[in-house]
Amino acid sequence: MTAGDTPAGGGKNLFGFALKLAGEFVVFLAILAVLTFLMHGKMQSLLDREAEGIAARQAEMAADLASERLTGEIEQMKHGAAIVGDGDITPEKLVAAVHRKEPGVSAGLMDLSGKVITGIPLPENGSIRQQISTTFQGDQWAQYHDGAGLLLTVPVMRESNVTAVFYKLYTGQALFRVFRMSGKDSAKHILFCDAATGSVIAPYEGYGESEDPLYSSQSHGLAGAGKLVEELSGRASAAIYDRESSPDYILFGARVPATRFLVIGYEEWEPMFAGISHVYMIVLWVLGLLVLLFSIFTLYFFHHALRHEENEELRFTKDEAERARDEANRAKNEAERANRAKSQFLANMSHEIRTPINAVLGMNEMILREGRDPVIDRYARNIRAAGRSLLDIVNDVLDFSKIESGKIEIVNGEYSLSELIRTAANMTRPRAESKGLTLNLEIEPAIPDRLIGDST
Repeated sequence: MTAGDTPAGGGKNLFGFALKLAGEFVVFLAILAVLTFLMHGKMQSLLDREAEGIAARQAEMAADLASERLTGEIEQMKHGAAIVGDGDITPEKLVAAVHRKEPGVSAGLMDLSGKVITGIPLPENGSIRQQISTTFQGDQWAQYHDGAGLLLTVPVMRESNVTAVFYKLYTGQALFRVFRMSGKDSAKHILFCDAATGSVIAPYEGYGESEDPLYSSQSHGLAGAGKLVEELSGRASAAIYDRESSPDYILFGARVPATRFLVIGYEEWEPMFAGISHVYMIVLWVLGLLVLLFSIFTLYFFHHALRHEENEELRFTKDEAERARDEANRAKNEAERANRAKSQFLANMSHEIRTPINAVLGMNEMILREGRDPVIDRYARNIRAAGRSLLDIVNDVLDFSKIESGKIEIVNGEYSLSELIRTAANMTRPRAESKGLTLNLEIEPAIPDRLIGDST
């Protein structure tokens, strides 16, 4: 057997150790991959929920706008009814003014017997008669009637009595002109609807064209928004984004306050959330870079461990005992050099890793200072917290390298023993309780609280 050979048993041990290290490295990479995948899924889910929240708030603003338009129309009618009731203007002049200023709107006044005093008669419809009857009781009313249009009614009062009903019926282009919720070039597509019947009162430009997610030629109703309408039955606003079935757009809707109407619409995903997606991709790139750096560090550590095991497995014959002792000394020196190299590598890598982390934190600080979007600000704060935690881990690795190289510095100072024990107990107790153990502290009362030493 020559000096470079190893016994059969030693070769088997070395091969087994190499397999063990390879297995540990594969398991480590698998854990990193699973954690990255889970983090990717979690961030994607948070992004989707945040998008739904933004879309729901936009739906609420659209509902407030629809409410303002309805309120404005009714307030104008109440003003007209008031001056007719006071005798400042004749019913004929009021109706004529409406027809002149509001083309496509049918207006008129009806007395208690149901006879039209002036204006265009209303269609014969049971729901219309019921609305007129309700208004004669002193209540203003807004209701959409299929086949007729949107009917607004207010009572005409003389002193404290209702003498007539002033009505406006919006149909066709008048409905589209007054109650349309989104323009031709708008990125949002919003419908003004009746919650009770699901009828579309004022569509958006292009509603009913092919591949419209809210249109169905069979039902002529809100085919793509059935789930959204169910959500709105118990909530003021809602939004739904399904990444699997409808990844290109997000549905949203809201109830118009104090009415039976809804606003329902959709918006394309990419133009709406491009900024948030950009921040999301930056976070993923930063995390990927950090995972790569730690993978390189782990591979380097496993390589030195394998080299150290190889040196421990070297055995020589009795005829070369002297050379074996020399080889043992060289192996010892090599192990010490490897240990020093590992410690130096840990120190260098800790310093090198802190440089990109500080750069990321610095750029993130610029985002926090200059950003105005609250969503981007929230993600930036999360990046700052994660970066600081990672920086603490790197500092811990640097401390361990100092301990191994004998360069750790003891900093003496006054500290509180009770606070030190309480901190240690708080860190240890959850792990003990998770194993079904009880952590008890027994401290001699005579021990002083203020001590001198290195509390860290």
